[in-house]
Amino acid sequence: MRTKSLVVSFCLSILAACGDGVSFHLTDVSSAATGGIGLGQSLVYRGSVLALGRSSVADNIYNVVLRVSRTSGGDPATIANETNPSYINVIVVNGKGSFGVYGGYRTSGETWEPPRYQFTIVGYSRFIQGAGK
Repeated sequence: MRTKSLVVSFCLSILAACGDGVSFHLTDVSSAATGGIGLGQSLVYRGSVLALGRSSVADNIYNVVLRVSRTSGGDPATIANETNPSYINVIVVNGKGSFGVYGGYRTSGETWEPPRYQFTIVGYSRFIQGAGK
């Protein structure tokens, strides 16, 4: 159940220029808190990576690497053990890939600010279809 959704102050419009005529655009980054009355909330951050360029190039399959850096907030009990930044892979197929990052669980009695993240495209690779197609 989606109880709250808000646009978070992330890098929403980052273009990663690529030498083969395709670029990648980070978009639709938002957060959602799920939970019920009297319960805690699970915090999830979702977004999309779009491949831009000629369809003959953008429609390939790509692995796009995102750097995820917590910029503020978060559970004080877990911040000390957090690796910052971390990296995730987003598979882009037919021009679009989606990702999600778990932002923690906050009980109804906890008051810490939800974490804020900055997502940055740091690189990509194109998948070459094998002979066993």
